[in-house]
Amino acid sequence: MYDESIQRALRRHKIRPITLPAPLRDELVAMFKGETPVSHIITGTAGDGKTYHCREVWTELGGDVTAWNHGDKIQRLAVGDRTLVIVKDLSELRDDESDELIVEFARDVADPATQTFYLFAANHGQLLEKLKSALSTPEVVRVSKVVEDLLVISVSTDAGIALDLTDLSRSPAADMAMAIINEVTGHEGWAGCESCNASGDGKCPIFENRRRLIGQDQDDPF
Repeated sequence: MYDESIQRALRRHKIRPITLPAPLRDELVAMFKGETPVSHIITGTAGDGKTYHCREVWTELGGDVTAWNHGDKIQRLAVGDRTLVIVKDLSELRDDESDELIVEFARDVADPATQTFYLFAANHGQLLEKLKSALSTPEVVRVSKVVEDLLVISVSTDAGIALDLTDLSRSPAADMAMAIINEVTGHEGWAGCESCNASGDGKCPIFENRRRLIGQDQDDPF
């Protein structure tokens, strides 16, 4: 898991993590706190921030960081009178675990009176495979069709299924790329390079790449 590996490395080396704009996180937190929450699936491809968003939603809603770092596959959090179930990576679940969860999930998103809501993270193929392998209840069949529609055309005609989906692979990359560049090149950890003889004479490719990203010279690409 990219996010978990990064978090372990940050704690081990005592490095402040970079912070990036996370509009989806803010939207999800407000929605789960609001009067009309709906379950949500975050999908996309490897390394695009699905687990990061799940962790950020967990902590913003009052979840304990230590409990998250403990690594449980399924996390549950009380949000007022409701329960939020977070699965940071659907592929981590064994077939028997995911089959049971998918049936419960489908039942809840089809129930307008439910007090249990879900936040799932899964790659496209993993998500469809887990839905296909689960017990084919009427609710699972409906949810599978809704998910396929949301993935392909971004809308669903089944208003009785309270479910939204965000595909991070469709997010515009330009703004986020510049935010990442600014955060990385401006991190205070670069101060540790000041005593290195290679940092100022062009011998260090890492430091030279940083200089070019900052755009210190007129001909620098950024």
